[in-house]
Amino acid sequence: MEKSLQELEQILSREVEVHSSMIQTAGAFNKAIKGNDLPALQQHSADQDRQICQIEKLEERRVECVNELSGSLGLTPAASRLQLMLEKLPEQWRPRFATVHTALKQKIAELSRLNTSNRILIEEALGTIGNTFSFLQQSNGKYAQYGARGKAEGSAASVITLINRTA
Repeated sequence: MEKSLQELEQILSREVEVHSSMIQTAGAFNKAIKGNDLPALQQHSADQDRQICQIEKLEERRVECVNELSGSLGLTPAASRLQLMLEKLPEQWRPRFATVHTALKQKIAELSRLNTSNRILIEEALGTIGNTFSFLQQSNGKYAQYGARGKAEGSAASVITLINRTA
């Protein structure tokens, strides 16, 4: 049981580390969104994907450890949650796990706040893009005098004559 407890403590500590790096990445992602930095957004997105994979692997191993320890502590696998297990741990392990568990919960809450902020920024940007396209579609040729490059097309009205000469 001692070996399983040590392994679980290491897994939880590693989860805290990965969540800390995810917080840094989410903060950088937020700055990239605000700065319209597409290459940085792509890089941070790839970083987040790698970090999510790390978290998934750690969570799988954590669930296995919790289930093993739950059996050792007399808890049923259905009721084997980390919080319930912490209450049944030997006294010398409780403070160590409580500290790591609290740190992990705080990191997850902070990451959740940042991700919510990022989601809102992205939704606002997508809304702005959608509105821009909507305005362009509603113009119905109103801006047809502009060519494909945004410059006014030559027309009979723009021919320089002696009367409308400005130079």
